[in-house]
Amino acid sequence: MNRKTLRTGLCPSWLPVLALVGATACASSPATMDVAPSPVMSTARPTPDPRIGLRAGMMDAGEAVWNLRVLSKTQPSKEFIGVTNSDMAFTGNYVFQGNYNGYQVWDISNPSAPVLTKG
Repeated sequence: MNRKTLRTGLCPSWLPVLALVGATACASSPATMDVAPSPVMSTARPTPDPRIGLRAGMMDAGEAVWNLRVLSKTQPSKEFIGVTNSDMAFTGNYVFQGNYNGYQVWDISNPSAPVLTKG
C-alpha cells in the first residue's frame, strides 16, 4: 500500500468506479413509472411458416406477424404512397417519417390511431 491508499483507505484506481456508482445511485428517476406488462414472447418459430402463400397488394397485402402486436394499420398520406420511406425518428409522442420527397410528422399519443400533424 502507498501513502495515498493508507490515508483514504481506498486505492486511487477505484475512485472513478465509485464516482460512477455514486452518480448512478443518485440519478433522478420519475416518481411513477408506467411499466407495460411483458408480452408473451415465443422463441420457437411458428409452424407452418405463416409467410408462405401471402397475397400481394398495395394496401391489402397479406401479412405474417410473430412476437408483435399490430396496433394500427393507418394508411400513408398520398405523398408517401408508392415511394421508399427511408427514415424514421422518434421523440416523445411524435414520429418523423422521411423519404426522398420530404418528411411528415405523426402524433402517436394514441398508438392505435396515429394522427398526421405535418405532411
